Amino acid sequence: MSTKREHKGNSLIAFPDEFIVVDIEMTGLMSYDDIIEVAAVRYKDGAKVDQFQTLVKPYDDYVDSDECGNPSKEYVGAHFQRYKSDYQNKTILDKDIR
Repeated sequence: MSTKREHKGNSLIAFPDEFIVVDIEMTGLMSYDDIIEVAAVRYKDGAKVDQFQTLVKPYDDYVDSDECGNPSKEYVGAHFQRYKSDYQNKTILDKDIR
């Protein structure tokens, strides 16, 4: 259950039955830095039911991205959208993973 707070978004009142825990690794803390890894674990009724994890091919040359074998950010974004599509509370994810 959540309640809307003006100018603050939703406040968590009770722990939901289903939720996703997300971890996003980036090359830095600025908005122009790249996402290099995405991981998520889906829980239902307190039990882990699914997980998602992948490295992301970087945009710049700090590694040889053609040979690293990781999927592109666009591919990961599309796959992750399908993974989390059942959930309503996904504002941050929609902003960061496309």
